[in-house]
Amino acid sequence: MKKLSIPTSASLDCINEYEREKEEEYDSFRVDSDSPSHHVPRPSSALRALREAVGSVSNMEDFERIEKIGSGFFADVYKVRRKLTNQIMVLKVNKGLTATKTRQEVELLKRLNHPNILHYIGSCIHNEQLHPLTEFVNGGTLKSLIQDVEKNPFPREQRIQLSLDMALGMEYLHENGMLHRDFNSNNCLLRKEGDRYTAVVADFGLAAKNPNLMKDLRCNQSVVGTPFWMAPEVLHGKRYDKKADTYSYGIVLCEIVSRKDADPDEIPRNDNFSLNEAAFRELPEVIGSPCPPAFIDLACNCSKFVPDERPGFPIIVRQLIQLHLISVPPSPVKRISWQDRALKNETIIKLMKDTSTTTK
Repeated sequence: MKKLSIPTSASLDCINEYEREKEEEYDSFRVDSDSPSHHVPRPSSALRALREAVGSVSNMEDFERIEKIGSGFFADVYKVRRKLTNQIMVLKVNKGLTATKTRQEVELLKRLNHPNILHYIGSCIHNEQLHPLTEFVNGGTLKSLIQDVEKNPFPREQRIQLSLDMALGMEYLHENGMLHRDFNSNNCLLRKEGDRYTAVVADFGLAAKNPNLMKDLRCNQSVVGTPFWMAPEVLHGKRYDKKADTYSYGIVLCEIVSRKDADPDEIPRNDNFSLNEAAFRELPEVIGSPCPPAFIDLACNCSKFVPDERPGFPIIVRQLIQLHLISVPPSPVKRISWQDRALKNETIIKLMKDTSTTTK
């Protein structure tokens, strides 16, 4: 299979060029010497904006790091325990983003409120940098579930349900005017309750408003996202919109169908970076997949080369709900026959007679 030359790292150059502004120091107070009450500390505009943006602020020393659970180009992720309350959380330690960009991420997280979106708790400030605190999701990543072939049979109903969960989260994000821009199976977490999993969309470090508003940027010189899931228009440096998220979602669906890695050597691509639909459908893992044909069609449609040919998330949600209703029929209502009802009445009458005899 032909190996494609896909960029191996993401760049924020064009974003930083758009949003770069004079960095404001995180000093807490300033003194106005011309004021009669100059001895009273007055909060700076930067501090007021920061407090409004992040809500709850903590010190890094307030937490004990339990284990490192993830690492990426822009951040390391830790499972932590708040010393005072023993509450388990997740701390994302940013390492490659500007202060402006991390603050934008926190502002976005604080505004989002949906069961399929990672819940924001607060932020830590360390070395004049914001580090988000979020809920701890106990079921690992979708990618780990997909690739754990030996332990997880991954039944059809579960595949459809998790796909619907992710689509609902992405639909909510788009309805609020945001693009994720780094949607992939590593950024979909699983909340486990008993034997049931719920998918939660996470990692909004690259999320932004419609990037087409950045008219003066030379965005064709850089790419944003994780390469194997990037839409062709992003990889080619062209203008893009929310349909780029749809493409990334489509590759995740291809992972769910085939249980293969998103690497082009595993899930075949065309020379233009779009999904090679014919070759994908011929994979033994796809031919033998328990997913219904309509689900495989949806995965391929979301991964089309032309953005306008990809469905939006409202359509994706409707299609998945229909598939879910077909794949997971409602539990049948237990009907009581006249024989069972008669037997139940006889039992009640017998119990009443026994009680009457005992009383006498």
